Amino acid sequence: MIVTLIGMMGSGKSSVAKVLADKLKWRWLDTDEEIVKMEGKSIEEIFQQQGEGYFRKREKKIIANIYKEYDNIIVATGGGAILASSSRKYFLAKGKVFWLAASIETLLARTENSSRPLLQNEERKKKLKKLLAARLKYYKIGEKIETDNLSVEEVADIILDKLPIQGKEWYND
Repeated sequence: MIVTLIGMMGSGKSSVAKVLADKLKWRWLDTDEEIVKMEGKSIEEIFQQQGEGYFRKREKKIIANIYKEYDNIIVATGGGAILASSSRKYFLAKGKVFWLAASIETLLARTENSSRPLLQNEERKKKLKKLLAARLKYYKIGEKIETDNLSVEEVADIILDKLPIQGKEWYND
């Protein structure tokens, strides 16, 4: 099984993936980090030099590779990974999908010092609202978990309780 975490930038996907993987004794991957490794450039550099379209193609390739090669893994996706229908198919076919949702105010606070390329050109709150509106119908493929008032540990525990894994009662030892 692959546990896929989807949601907006700043929703906590990477942080939750680390904690959840530790609890399950599984590996975890962040699709953005995998793209950085593959390209040898930061996300910002990729957006500046090759553009968002190029980045999305690389993202789809990374996702296809991960979902073909791995099992028993937690995957933290980039916020826009959900836009590709091929990626959504992989997410749904290989396990459980959880949508880590947060209010615009929480997302603003969590991304305040970020250099994320999609938050650079417009007023940040307006841009986050616009991105969320465009992605909302796709995020709904995942089981929604509101992260605003929860710690990373609490979110990981909620997900763990929802996983169909036998013998997981040991995780709280």
